[in-house]
Amino acid sequence: MHPVIFAVLIVAYSTIARTPIPSNQELLVQSVRQFAGNETIEQLENTEQGADFLSALCANEVWMHELLDSGPTMRGEIVLPFLYALWVEDPSLVESDVHRSMATACALAMGMRDLDAQWMQERYNWFRDNWEEGKLNAGYGDLSTFERRFMARGLQRSSWTTADALEYLRDTIFVPRSQYAKTAWRSPYRGYNAFGDTVQGPMYYFPFRGTFESDAEMAVKVGGVCGSLSHVGAASAIAAGIPSLTMGEPGHCAYAVQTKPHTWQPAYTLSWKRGLHTTMTRNTWPSLELSQRAHADFSATNKAGDAKRRAMWLESIGDIQDADEAWRDAIETNPFDEHLYSEYALFGKRHQNNPIWWIGLMNTVQSNLLPEHPEPAWHLLSNHVYPNLFAQTTSSAKLRALYTFFNKLNGWG
Repeated sequence: MHPVIFAVLIVAYSTIARTPIPSNQELLVQSVRQFAGNETIEQLENTEQGADFLSALCANEVWMHELLDSGPTMRGEIVLPFLYALWVEDPSLVESDVHRSMATACALAMGMRDLDAQWMQERYNWFRDNWEEGKLNAGYGDLSTFERRFMARGLQRSSWTTADALEYLRDTIFVPRSQYAKTAWRSPYRGYNAFGDTVQGPMYYFPFRGTFESDAEMAVKVGGVCGSLSHVGAASAIAAGIPSLTMGEPGHCAYAVQTKPHTWQPAYTLSWKRGLHTTMTRNTWPSLELSQRAHADFSATNKAGDAKRRAMWLESIGDIQDADEAWRDAIETNPFDEHLYSEYALFGKRHQNNPIWWIGLMNTVQSNLLPEHPEPAWHLLSNHVYPNLFAQTTSSAKLRALYTFFNKLNGWG
């Protein structure tokens, strides 16, 4: 190598090495501001209350972790203003782990789905007040923000979990946590209403609209089939402060309940081909099981988030080697987070990494996820690893890569 070029490289490396890595707290603040966007941050900083809110948020590492490390984050320009609105109504929510977490979950839900702000405000207030009054299942107090997001977002039909619907279901259906997988049957299975109208047509509930306080009460009193029953079951669990969601199956509707900490149980289900109506990763049942496992340990989730932010910062200053190492630290800390793998794969694609690097990522995915989580592993490999690896390898190398996957499966079931 020419001496001048060598000297330039040494100077460049020294500059990188001398650049101090920001602390985890500084990277959290930086990420919060990037998530919200400059315009949103400026609007908040231009008012005294908005500036106080940002100060409270950015001084609280736990709160920033809840905001950034509780699953995917979308549309920060909607999330942060809504969280600010909840804080303006009650700044003391910061002091309660339960209320702060639920407020954050509600704000994050606003970013993932177009929901009415008043509907969500009433929803947060309902959970806050009912927890204070001791009317929710005791397990509600131990939920993570990730788990509360399922309750914040609501079901496929949002009218089944309005504040009025939750009030009715809370007072009508109350059973032990493990029994909410059976509460769909509190709504009678009826294919025809009292006037002989089929449930498959628009007239089934039409005569009863406006005569009940909520759609949930109407379904319990009038009846329905799988769609209504699954919504009653899932909504009754949510009304008790228990994460739940509805699912679509071929020709059928079902639901799932977190019947014990970090454990989901399918309910009123006929098929394994479940399409989740509420999800933080993808709408498959295996991805729910894996994402729940990824968020079962608060400490690991937060540490992995810190490593990811460090990797992104190192990449931004051109330190690709250390960024790569930080990405690997993040995955090693939380090997069950699908998003970490996909984001790491994008990192490799940006830097046009060679086949050896992609084989390394392939082996990491397979070692961490197989044989217990074959569907998420296949999704990651087929969508993020193989396209980049196969573009640079021979046919025989492609077959060898596929064989390594199949050989790690625990049968074909």
